[in-house]
Amino acid sequence: MRVCVIGLGQIGLPVARYVHAKGFEVWGYDINPNTIETARKREKLRLTISWKDIPKVETYIVCVTTSQVNGNPDLSAVFEVCKKISEKASPSTLVSIESTIIPGTSRKILEDIFKGKVNLVHVPHRYWADEPVKHGVNQIRVIGATDAQSLKRGLEFYQEALGIPLHTVSSIEIAEMCKITENSHRYLQIAFAEELKMMSARIGLDFEELRNACNTKWNVDLPEAKEGIGRHCLPKDIKYLTSLTPSALLESAINVDKEYREWLSKKQCNDYGIKASARRLVGHSNPENIHRDPHTFTRSPREGLLDNCNGKKRHPNHRHARNTKSTIPQSRRIWNNAQREVGG
Repeated sequence: MRVCVIGLGQIGLPVARYVHAKGFEVWGYDINPNTIETARKREKLRLTISWKDIPKVETYIVCVTTSQVNGNPDLSAVFEVCKKISEKASPSTLVSIESTIIPGTSRKILEDIFKGKVNLVHVPHRYWADEPVKHGVNQIRVIGATDAQSLKRGLEFYQEALGIPLHTVSSIEIAEMCKITENSHRYLQIAFAEELKMMSARIGLDFEELRNACNTKWNVDLPEAKEGIGRHCLPKDIKYLTSLTPSALLESAINVDKEYREWLSKKQCNDYGIKASARRLVGHSNPENIHRDPHTFTRSPREGLLDNCNGKKRHPNHRHARNTKSTIPQSRRIWNNAQREVGG
């Protein structure tokens, strides 16, 4: 059986690798030449940026990144690749969307693009790059389908052929809602920890000691409060959920995270007792202080904190506009000068 994985980033490439390891002929497609080049260095798969090179296959797995535009869900990448699939698909084709979407998306794609003539399932990914073995492709997943035949095909592929344990839900809308609910729940947990850390500081208590004490109770699991809720999925998915219907609770959590970042920024500036300009230069010039998701170009919480410390707002992708070749020596001089200024 031939399988085509579309989108070879942080999610798609591990999926392609896993499916290939199960003995399938795997084709990988991505519109980014750099992504293809990187993938070729890691995997021996059939990879291409040309859609015409993809033969007719029995199964398509959609793993493209979804994002936001002006705070609203941007699912255009999913719609575009499904249009491409429709050019090659037949009534027996299985299309699985693993990308994060909102309820109603799959049925709209089935009706508007495929005209009801494919087997369509939604199996949202739960891949966590930090622990790819324990929380990788093969972990319990949720599956929903547009009809009984699609569900049958999906179970045969994922559960029987790939050996992935599945939790079946009654409708594809439940599966679509599941992923954004999971991540929004995690967002709420972290936001509560951030609020509690600020509260502890106001009344002179050690947050970590309090957290460790609370976590001795069997039904309590307070997460760490680090540098703000960053990366790509959690901040995006909670906005996906609030786009469906207003939620005072979720909006409050978003505001708590914003307040926490500002509070942490001021605290760090005061704790280290350094000039705002020096703090910005130290943070932005020291590679150890930059934590960026290479697949989404999302700025890390720490970068935002450093900008706040300097009282400036920067374009999210300002680092990519630099001429790296000409500024590396200057950055090193800036780093050395800033280190001397703060006594480092």
